[in-house]
Amino acid sequence: MAHSLAKNWLHIVFATKHRQTMISADLEPKLFEVIKHETESMNCHLNRINGMPDHIHLLVLLHPSKSLADFVKQIKGASAYQINQNDWTNDKFGWQKGYGAFSVSESQLPAVQRYIEKQKMHHQKMDLHTEWNRFLGLNDE
Repeated sequence: MAHSLAKNWLHIVFATKHRQTMISADLEPKLFEVIKHETESMNCHLNRINGMPDHIHLLVLLHPSKSLADFVKQIKGASAYQINQNDWTNDKFGWQKGYGAFSVSESQLPAVQRYIEKQKMHHQKMDLHTEWNRFLGLNDE
């Protein structure tokens, strides 16, 4: 084969440190813009982003040259740095160490896009802990 093709769609979820409700309605657009900028700087494509005051969801097309761990580390580090450097929150902002990343097939992109877009409606019925356990169940071997 003369050329390589890799399409690594990932649904990535991570939470604020101690799951504190730190992502206010005022902070959210600034945070999402920082994440979009960082994603583009790594030659990746941010398809969707949304979340709640204590966590966010991303749908990303990861560039083949980037490892998942490096991508998440840069996104989390750069966003926390910008929030704290610009005093966008009253308290020091941070992310939890862990994250969830789930591969998404092309055929499932529309469903995952809708899921991420409707986070605020979705979480009126389900908290993050329940949602996380559901993800683990869907991705269990």
